[in-house]
Amino acid sequence: MEMSPPEPPGQEQQISLLSLDRRMTVMETKFDLDRESRTKFEHGVAAQLTTLNNNLSSMRDENTLKKGTIRGIVLVFGFFGSSAGAGLIMLLKHLAAGAS
Repeated sequence: MEMSPPEPPGQEQQISLLSLDRRMTVMETKFDLDRESRTKFEHGVAAQLTTLNNNLSSMRDENTLKKGTIRGIVLVFGFFGSSAGAGLIMLLKHLAAGAS
């Protein structure tokens, strides 16, 4: 059994460095892909959160508008149901009849 002669010291190191460089390139590529996919995911989540926030704000505004409208209707009916409202209605009828 014959053993091959050992490689010269510099050449052995170059092969190791070349192999290491390839491995590092592969790992860097993998890390870049992971970073890109993570960034896409983060942007997607941020867009969804923005949409949800806008929807919530819109619903809050609609709810406030509805409450204000209902409050206004209740106040108007309350006013017209009171004696002051009845007096105002009579005054408006009198003015309308006098203007005709």
